Amino acid sequence: MNTGRGSTAGGAFAALRQALYKGFVSPFVETRLKGLLITTIVFCFGFSMFEMFVILDFGTADLSRAVRWMLWQYLFTATLIPFLVVALRRMRAGPQALTLSATLLLSPLILLVFGSSAPFFCAAVYALAISPFWVMYHLAMTAESTDENRGNEVSMAMMGSNIGMMSGAVCGGALVWFGLPQAVMTGAGISILVASTFFMMAYYLRLKIPQALQKLPGAGLTVWQGLFRDPHLSVLTVLEAMFYIVSFGAWPLFLAAMGLTALAAGAVQSLGILIRFVFSPLVGHLVNKGQGHETFTGALMRLTGWVPWALVTSPVLIPFSILSWNIGAHFFGTGLMAEWYKTRAASSIASREICLGIGRILGVGLFVPLIALSPGLYIWAGIGVSALTLLALPATRKRIASRLAGAPKAAE
Repeated sequence: MNTGRGSTAGGAFAALRQALYKGFVSPFVETRLKGLLITTIVFCFGFSMFEMFVILDFGTADLSRAVRWMLWQYLFTATLIPFLVVALRRMRAGPQALTLSATLLLSPLILLVFGSSAPFFCAAVYALAISPFWVMYHLAMTAESTDENRGNEVSMAMMGSNIGMMSGAVCGGALVWFGLPQAVMTGAGISILVASTFFMMAYYLRLKIPQALQKLPGAGLTVWQGLFRDPHLSVLTVLEAMFYIVSFGAWPLFLAAMGLTALAAGAVQSLGILIRFVFSPLVGHLVNKGQGHETFTGALMRLTGWVPWALVTSPVLIPFSILSWNIGAHFFGTGLMAEWYKTRAASSIASREICLGIGRILGVGLFVPLIALSPGLYIWAGIGVSALTLLALPATRKRIASRLAGAPKAAE
């Protein structure tokens, strides 16, 4: 009997060790993506620091300036990233590198000529600085992620971005609090973005990603086919972007309206990253199973983070909500991202960015003005988009259908 228990415990320990290895170690050791993960941390530190600084700097002085900046930068990135993906996918390595370099270097040029005090030019600087990196990042993940461990690879890649965003958000909030001039802050942020993007380009070319893209099974898929190939995936991606705006993008402005300092807003925004890291192997495991449990769990956790705000508006709820949203966003976002990469088509990345752009612009236009008009309505907007996402999931509808189908039998 003891032998049986020992073998069962040994098997459970071996399974746990394998899950932890695939979740934390394998993405950094057994794939060619380890350089991408490390570079992403540095890049996301720069862009999160820049974004947090600009949102708080514009928003605390004049909310309309923050709204204009967000709308312009989401419009620019939703146009520029798909354009670059479509333009690059048939280019050789040399022309790809030249196109990406020219796009990137336009950013500091605009910064020097026009400055960054106007929302339009600040948004153009930002979009040009981040777009080449994200194009290479997504194309590399599309070409290099493996069918066997895609869930963990995507999960850890997102963790790299989250770690960078956490530290960048804290730094950006601190620099607003210390009162650094916007020109100094913008220049520092752009310098980090340019340096990390050129490092990424060297890695991207060394992996021969341009050549690999030509051989992918989905190489012939068009952007419009990518949008309508799976309508549920496109709609859920739009809703994901809207949730990002109400729970992350505009959240520092909501906190500032509640009286929190910029430093506290940046610190609170970064609170849930450690929890994401802990849950990363579980997320990867669920994605690899391919049954949609991760998106359902994520949508439920995101709604859970908003519901208490309908009962009481208090800063005491902030840590609970941030933790719930971060866990939910990691589960949900990893599941969706893996589905887009599964097509093994560069055009799917362009399709995804168009969906994200639509969702972000809708989110800014619908939700951010509510911060000034009525914080209560802003809270209900968060609850609404979270609930709508949960109801839009095929997994949710299957659960409801199975319950309804079982109800008459239970009554009998």
